[in-house]
Amino acid sequence: MDGQVALGRGIAAVGIALGLIAIWIDFGPSSYWTYDGSLAGLLLILQVGALLALIGAFVDRSREYDLAYGMIGGVGFGIYLFWPSVFAFDQWDQLDMGAWLGLCSALTFIGASVATWGTDRPASRPSGLGAVVALVGLGLIVVGLFPEFVTGQGSYWNITGAGHAFGVLILILVVLEALSIAAAWTRSAGMDSALLLGGVTLGAGIAIPSQSAFDHFGDLGTGAWLLGVGSLLVAVGVLVMWALSEEEAPEPATV
Repeated sequence: MDGQVALGRGIAAVGIALGLIAIWIDFGPSSYWTYDGSLAGLLLILQVGALLALIGAFVDRSREYDLAYGMIGGVGFGIYLFWPSVFAFDQWDQLDMGAWLGLCSALTFIGASVATWGTDRPASRPSGLGAVVALVGLGLIVVGLFPEFVTGQGSYWNITGAGHAFGVLILILVVLEALSIAAAWTRSAGMDSALLLGGVTLGAGIAIPSQSAFDHFGDLGTGAWLLGVGSLLVAVGVLVMWALSEEEAPEPATV
């Protein structure tokens, strides 16, 4: 098990390093650092946060730190997913190395999955409040796919000049997250998958709002707000499910 944990953390370290490098390498129009300062700043904060949690995992040897860098890194990966999914599949030639390095940051939450694999056992029932919050968030995400998300750019489902690829990706994330929540609630699985997927969903949902901070919020449409708020509720919901797990009382002894 120690070898597996070390392997997972090593994979995550590579993902964090690539996620950091991707901020300064051209992804298409320019690098993330020069394209939008607020987006680049958020990506930098997320990668540094994941790195600190990874260091904590090595020092404290706690799986909670593994889940922390996995979820934080998942948020960064979700943001990096936006442009490759928008240009999929016939416009990938417009992307440069920074976009692909950003996608390699998926190694962060993949490494967290490897490090915690085999220890994700449902010891208690997740919080019902958290499950409700997360499911409401998933509903808002689905609704948010169809209104206009930025003035003149169409909806997330049909982005002007790009098609349905990003909308399909979001639907896939919604379905996977719903299945993970259901599995955790029925105690057929633990909370790890729901937590890590919640991070990726949050990143994909805030990719556009974070690019519009702080002086372009007026350009955002209903779709961007619904997707952003919905993905935030999903992340908060799964965190509440995990943090407020309810220990089931033992059955009374039979006389």
